[in-house]
Amino acid sequence: MPDEERRRLLHEQIDEVHYYIEECISRYMTKNETVDAVSTGININPDFIKIVWEKLEMDNQDFFRAYHTRLVLRDQITEFNRLLSQQVQLMNGRNANNPPRQQQFPLPNINVMGNNEPLIEIGTPRVYDRRAVASPSNSVDSNPIYMANF
Repeated sequence: MPDEERRRLLHEQIDEVHYYIEECISRYMTKNETVDAVSTGININPDFIKIVWEKLEMDNQDFFRAYHTRLVLRDQITEFNRLLSQQVQLMNGRNANNPPRQQQFPLPNINVMGNNEPLIEIGTPRVYDRRAVASPSNSVDSNPIYMANF
């Protein structure tokens, strides 16, 4: 196989992995979750996926710093919701020793906006086409994800 053909195939594979990484980022998946999902889904070596992820991290440090902060926040919100649910069950007498009884302490409806949107919501991270051009006025969250050439 000629070198030009190999390079073209490598760039196609990098672009494909890059696309799937962006899809996983839009679902707030960690690096390990992404590697597992992509390697299983498209049968690509996990080490190759890690290399592409690390290159993206290196080329987009501000985005990934904010993204990792969002992942921590997501985990904290998930744990808070789990503990809140557990607390409500305990306050209503639902445990292994007592059968459930009528709810005494309902969860408060904290929807003060008059619509059905949750009060605490994790926004979707912005993932951009790597060929997009960033304007100097863009904020950290709106900078495009790009990958420098290997």
